[in-house]
Amino acid sequence: MAALFPSPSVKPKGYGQLGNLSDVTPLGNVTVNGVTGIPGGANYALIQAVGGSVSWTDDGSEPGGNLGLGMVIVGGAEPQGFAGQQLRSMKLVGSGMVSVSFYQL
Repeated sequence: MAALFPSPSVKPKGYGQLGNLSDVTPLGNVTVNGVTGIPGGANYALIQAVGGSVSWTDDGSEPGGNLGLGMVIVGGAEPQGFAGQQLRSMKLVGSGMVSVSFYQL
């Protein structure tokens, strides 16, 4: 299996999880290495829903119901990538939790 980011210029910035997504939760509420927030320098994230489905928006609206794109990722499904300002404005809601790995590209 090939490396996800084969370039040596890609810098891992940390990993975190967001649970209890029954209420709308900004991605910026994630805790990475004991600090709440998106790590400095991070401009890309891989996000995977765990144990349920998660909807998200990145336009400032509240996800839920018919709003938001469904991240129906369960089990061993591939994570989804998000970049740039999208990370700062992303909000999530759903029945599962999300695992997030941050990178500087």
